[in-house]
Amino acid sequence: MIQRLTGIIRKVSDAGAFLSSVFMILITLLIGLEVFLRSVFDTTTHISTEYSTYFFIALVSLG
Repeated sequence: MIQRLTGIIRKVSDAGAFLSSVFMILITLLIGLEVFLRSVFDTTTHISTEYSTYFFIALVSLG
């Protein structure tokens, strides 16, 4: 019983770690895209700050 519960907790923890790493990669890509667009084309994505904030909140929540 305890081993089964430990296995479930481990799977949930691994899923949270995977999603956190995906959100961290997305934040990095969005910020990189924003820097590139501002320096080369003198324009912005208009969503990078908002989405980066949402992804960061999800990253912190998932651990």
